[in-house]
Amino acid sequence: MVEDNNKVRLWPPCKHLCAVLIAIVATACTSRDGDKLVYAHLKRLAGSPATDCGRVALGEDGTAANECAMAAIQKKSAFLVRYEVQGLDSRLVVGVAADDKGRVVVVKHDTEGWDPHELRPEDRLVDDNHVLVKPCDALAQLHKTERGYLSCFDR
Repeated sequence: MVEDNNKVRLWPPCKHLCAVLIAIVATACTSRDGDKLVYAHLKRLAGSPATDCGRVALGEDGTAANECAMAAIQKKSAFLVRYEVQGLDSRLVVGVAADDKGRVVVVKHDTEGWDPHELRPEDRLVDDNHVLVKPCDALAQLHKTERGYLSCFDR
């Protein structure tokens, strides 16, 4: 800190460090909020009781969560699972849920929001365009994407 005529000014490198720390905290909080939003939508869509196959954090191995979800699909039982994914310029939370009738839905939260012009008629944007709810087609099958999460859309 530098004092100048009873005014306190931050030393210039501190300003940059503070800005970086604020950005990190804001991203972490937004990611947690996204996880809570996705989880609430998945719980509602899967119904009760549904097997919670867990949450895969960024960089973690999702094998156990994927196996849990695929086992639930085979048994035609309700489940939900969610994944933290790094997007190009934002953090994503991707979740998949199925109800006991076999209806599968993908729910995605993007910290930057979604473009409403790129949606199919059956897709829905909620939570101020930050959450995208995409029902899977009846004949679509879940598969593991290149990023390691389950989806009926992305490869």
